[in-house]
Amino acid sequence: MRFGYVESEVRPALLMWGDGNDLRQLASLLRIFAAHPRDVSLSAAGFISPTGETVLIRPAREEGGIVRAEEASCFHWFLTPEHALDFAALTERLSHRSKGHQYLDGVRDVCTVMVSVNEYPYDFMP
Repeated sequence: MRFGYVESEVRPALLMWGDGNDLRQLASLLRIFAAHPRDVSLSAAGFISPTGETVLIRPAREEGGIVRAEEASCFHWFLTPEHALDFAALTERLSHRSKGHQYLDGVRDVCTVMVSVNEYPYDFMP
C-alpha cells in the first residue's frame, strides 16, 4: 500500500492505494487503533510505503478529520474509536471488490481521505 497527497481545486485528497490485502491490513490497523487509541504513524506500518507525506493517526474525543500539520508534508488524522471502526468496516468491504474507491470523511477535514483498491499502479506518484 502507498499513500500520497493529491492536490485538486474541487476535492484535495490523501490517497491510499493498493490491493485487497493492503486494504485489509489498513482495516486491521484501524480496528487496533479503535481498541487502543494512541498516536500511530502510517509510515511506521510495515505494509505501507509513503510517497513523501507523513500521516499520524491521532485520538479524537468528539469530531474527527484530517488536517495539515505545520510541516507541509505532514497530516494529522484525528479519529474517534467509532470513526476508526466505521472506516475499518468501509475499507474491509472495499478490499473484497475487484476495483473501486471509498471516501473516509471527517468533520474538520482540509482534504478527504480516499482509499482505493486496484485503481492505481503501485508506482503511481500523485
